[in-house]
Amino acid sequence: MTILFLDFDGVLHPETDDNPAFFTRNTLLHEILRRDNSIMVVFTTTWRSSRTVAKLASLVCHGGGEDLLSRFVGSTPDLDKIPDPGARGEECMAWMKKIGWSTLDWIALDDNPDWFSTRARVVGIDPQKGLVVDDIERVLLLAEKSRAGLV
Repeated sequence: MTILFLDFDGVLHPETDDNPAFFTRNTLLHEILRRDNSIMVVFTTTWRSSRTVAKLASLVCHGGGEDLLSRFVGSTPDLDKIPDPGARGEECMAWMKKIGWSTLDWIALDDNPDWFSTRARVVGIDPQKGLVVDDIERVLLLAEKSRAGLV
């Protein structure tokens, strides 16, 4: 099993002033999850501070991904260190420690890789575009490398 730490803003929708629509890239995440059944998702988005894991999962799965709801397994704690370099990575490590996750089989999907000290495990997304089709293969390849212990 691979944990995918997931951000929303700039990933599941572009972070632009001229396009305020949310979750316009959900179907691309759905494709990733359908193509790799070993990926489970943990939320790192700032949205986690005001919504439950179930609510976040329903937002992401709405419109055709409802069959994937069980793949969303938690959210990281808010250590109140963002935007410090490496802060989001620290939150991911805190979540793994809390649940007793003993492997380093994890990756992240984020528009700000600088928030991770282990950038080799992060698929950086252009926040002006959000997740795009070409990113699907990047995520799947990184998940494969993570499982093989190559990152």
